[in-house]
Amino acid sequence: MTPLFTFSSKRAHDEDFAPNLMNESLPKSPLNCTNPILVVILFISCVWAGDQLLATALSELQLTSGFRYSRLYRGEETAQVVTIGNSRGVNSFLSPALSALTGKSVLNLSYNGMSCPLAHQLLNDYLEHNKEPELLVIEPTCVFAETKLLNAMTSYFRHSNGLKALHNLRHGERSPLAELSALYQFNNELSLRSFYYLGRSDQNWVNDYTVSAALLAKVAKMKPITEKNPADGALTALKKMVDLAKSRGVAIKFIIGPYLPAYRAKLAYWPALMSALRLAVGPDVAIEDHSLSIDDPTQFADRVHLNRRGAVALGELFVKDGVFESHNGKIKPGRRL
Repeated sequence: MTPLFTFSSKRAHDEDFAPNLMNESLPKSPLNCTNPILVVILFISCVWAGDQLLATALSELQLTSGFRYSRLYRGEETAQVVTIGNSRGVNSFLSPALSALTGKSVLNLSYNGMSCPLAHQLLNDYLEHNKEPELLVIEPTCVFAETKLLNAMTSYFRHSNGLKALHNLRHGERSPLAELSALYQFNNELSLRSFYYLGRSDQNWVNDYTVSAALLAKVAKMKPITEKNPADGALTALKKMVDLAKSRGVAIKFIIGPYLPAYRAKLAYWPALMSALRLAVGPDVAIEDHSLSIDDPTQFADRVHLNRRGAVALGELFVKDGVFESHNGKIKPGRRL
């Protein structure tokens, strides 16, 4: 009797010699590393490379910002007048108003907490990277500021060896993390501001509020301030700014911005400060004292800062006094001490 089903002996024979894929060892991947030390090294290398690449990309992006120090290190500025100081400079030299009133292009490099040594380094970098202006204007009451602002400028260190050297001189070497991580250099206020001003200018930045009645009453009750000493190295830095300007053939003058009149009256140290400034910068450099030039309290934001209305009023006074006018190729002298 013929069976209903038959099995091929050839198929059985072939199956006997078929490769057992389950037991066959596959070739090892070059990435299949079981050495923990190599894994750690590879991981750290990837992290470091990513850190450097991202920091480079952020740095390039930062240089496109309309923030004042990004503009400085981008190296395309052609301002006729460059101003610098601390927060009093920020609110005394409102560049859009000054440009409109004087017909000259004005760039304000002032910033809150600006010290004289830092201002000198920034002016040096400005002259290295950009076209020389007709005039440098310094608000010299920054002599009282320390150099803490340097800690917020680390993202610009890659563009200025001088900034980094000044930081090391004033604050010592940075932490190992700050040195190893390029991204960590962006962990500060100025970096955030630079990204905030992407696609727009920061030159319209000024106080937009008015001094309070409570502060006016407090100032009225204040006792005279008899002594206030310049920060270490501040007066020397002023002299360095004068020497820098002269070496580059750029006119320079020092303009003291307004104080709230009632507060200015309490500054008993003022004559001593003026004498120190004159001794520091020399007899042939203009120092214009506008500390009492604005007498309307509503044009102040607080005791030492103008508001927007005050900054515009000061600009109008500058025009009236010919502060930024050229005279026979030189800046016309204004109110001098």
